[in-house]
Amino acid sequence: MDNQPLLTNQPVINSEIQKKPFSRRKIIKWLLLTASILVGLLLLVLILALDSLELGIAALAVGMIAATLPVPLYAALILWIDRFEHEPRYLLFVCFLWGATASIFIAVLVNTTVQVTAGRFASTVISAPITEELAKAVVIFAVFFIKRDEFNGILDGIIYAAITALGFALVENFSYYGRAFAGLFPGVGLGGAFIVRGVQSPFLHPFFTAMTGIGLGWAAQTRNGFVRVLAPLAGLGLAVFFHALWNLSAVAGISNILYFILMVPAFLVVLSIAGFALRREKRIVSEQLLGEITAGRLTQTEYEHLTSLRRRSTNSFRALFSKGLRGWSAQRRCNQAASEMAFQRHRAAEGHSVDMANLKASEMAFVEFLQQTRQV
Repeated sequence: MDNQPLLTNQPVINSEIQKKPFSRRKIIKWLLLTASILVGLLLLVLILALDSLELGIAALAVGMIAATLPVPLYAALILWIDRFEHEPRYLLFVCFLWGATASIFIAVLVNTTVQVTAGRFASTVISAPITEELAKAVVIFAVFFIKRDEFNGILDGIIYAAITALGFALVENFSYYGRAFAGLFPGVGLGGAFIVRGVQSPFLHPFFTAMTGIGLGWAAQTRNGFVRVLAPLAGLGLAVFFHALWNLSAVAGISNILYFILMVPAFLVVLSIAGFALRREKRIVSEQLLGEITAGRLTQTEYEHLTSLRRRSTNSFRALFSKGLRGWSAQRRCNQAASEMAFQRHRAAEGHSVDMANLKASEMAFVEFLQQTRQV
């Protein structure tokens, strides 16, 4: 497929979407989302009930508060990376919910069984890394295979992986902080536990699972069949390896040393990978929107605003102050639609499988939102 725009020169309104707000796809999506929430809440209640039996209601409540307070900041930092094309909120929510419920439940069940039968070392160093990374990976693989049009590359993989792991770490910290408050960690109070887990190493779980996300993201953007199979498996293997290494260092009492000589540099490498992936997304958006100038649907100024993160932000704030919330909302929708259209066109041009109906809908939405920014 060539890179020529598929839109006509006539103004297009996404009437199909407007006329069918409750399409079969949307109904299925919301039914699945509702079922996920109910099952997730059930599992969470069961996990909390088990913790309360050990810690008591007061200690568990303190642990939940201490663990939850910084999560909005951590989530904002993760989502801040994903600035060209924001992932669907419902998918991010499902990933976070899976991490906070099902993956935790699986990990507790398996790790406790291993600890009883094979000892604490086997549970901590062998079972926990394998079980927890596999459990977290389930939902990321599900997004990759089921919502392929929302998984465009490495950056998307990092975002889905990190938000899943953040949910896992949140509920895991309920127990850690509750135990610290209850005095079950000799010499380490709630403040000390918070410094270690909430300040020094809040991104360890997201870092581990990001390996899986990077592997899947690499598979999403390549046409090499060998790489598409090997990359996700290698990413999952690295996630288990780093997790096991960290747990082993904690058991051996050298976690502080490992943290600075390996974990911090490795985390910086992941951030660098995210930076390269962000530049790749900028290049794709720039290339795929260029034809809109020739076709007369974008002005040069609008093109420059849509292909630069800095100018996107500046333009959105300008719209907020000059046109109010409606102008700001219209500009953000236009930015998102432009990116979605560009990534789908790029996938089609690269020979990947693309739902042409979705591509056409995204092009129609882009024109509609672009017109709204001009009319507000």
